Amino acid sequence: ESLSETLTLFYPLAGRIKDHLSIDCNDEGAYYVEARVNRPLRELLNLTDSPYVSQLLPAEPTWTATTAGGYIAMIQVTTFACGGIAIGAFLSHVIADGPAATKFISSWAALTRKCGEEAPCPNFDASRLPTECGIPQGGDPFSTVQPVVSALLSKCIKATFKAKSDIQKSTLITHTVNLRQRARPQIPNHSMGNFLCLAAALVTAKETELDNLVCHLRKEIRKIDADLITALQGDGGLLKYCEYMKEIGKGTNDNIDIILFSSWCNFGLYEIDFGWGKPTWVTCATESKSEIGMVNTIVLMDTKMGNGVEASTGVLGGAAHGYARAKPGATCVWHLGSESIKFENGLICLRWYIHKTKQ
Repeated sequence: ESLSETLTLFYPLAGRIKDHLSIDCNDEGAYYVEARVNRPLRELLNLTDSPYVSQLLPAEPTWTATTAGGYIAMIQVTTFACGGIAIGAFLSHVIADGPAATKFISSWAALTRKCGEEAPCPNFDASRLPTECGIPQGGDPFSTVQPVVSALLSKCIKATFKAKSDIQKSTLITHTVNLRQRARPQIPNHSMGNFLCLAAALVTAKETELDNLVCHLRKEIRKIDADLITALQGDGGLLKYCEYMKEIGKGTNDNIDIILFSSWCNFGLYEIDFGWGKPTWVTCATESKSEIGMVNTIVLMDTKMGNGVEASTGVLGGAAHGYARAKPGATCVWHLGSESIKFENGLICLRWYIHKTKQ
């Protein structure tokens, strides 16, 4: 019932894919399935890198575009023998990026609790975005922690590239950036759609020092500012964005390695409460059994305690990938000064924690 109420507010999610740029709001509903597991939830939480985690999802993860007539939203609710519950959700990127998807889940949770609080009403109309900013300004909307984590991981991954091949290659490091807080006026957090842009830093094979990598990333991230967003919104904005992406694409050739980062930090995923408490563990689907995903793609997420960052990837090219696949129980550890990173359990799931300090 609460899911139906939520889909009434987020009505495009009850529609179907029309083409790669549009959807049909025909109110046919979302895909929903329930499952039961005759084992306690704690057993699964002890095997978080297990392929069994994918069975909590309503379908197999895919990197290919959804065909016409496909679902916008797919949900699976799994109940365990101990009474624990896991919720797996797929939302089409045609209509929602990470913050928008989180808003849908948190609104569903609020309606499930029925605690009297009003579920936030999403905004689907770009023309109705505020023309005057009533949102407090100031502060860097992109955490200072995320570029540091990304730079450290890039340093470690560059080491695997070097171990795999004697050819010295430059590396293109890309990072998704949420445009909502960078726009002037700011775009409301409950706005549905894809308010993302890619920042890209090209570093040479000799640039391996952590501080240099951090500076490169921060410099490119800061270029995505209010002026750039305003230019993209104006006349010829789509053409300008295509030109921007074309410049990034120049780095995608055989002589350059690519590392892609997507940050889910500060989404508030661990604050979502359906009425039985906040989640014990939140993760994202990064691997598919039937197809090759986006190689060297890493997703950053907050840890449960909120004092660290967890990084995960399903596909990683290089020596570590071959080693872990050949020895499923093996763990590879790179020690780079005081920094280390593990490739474990044959699934190439990276975890690295950095303690946040108050800004």
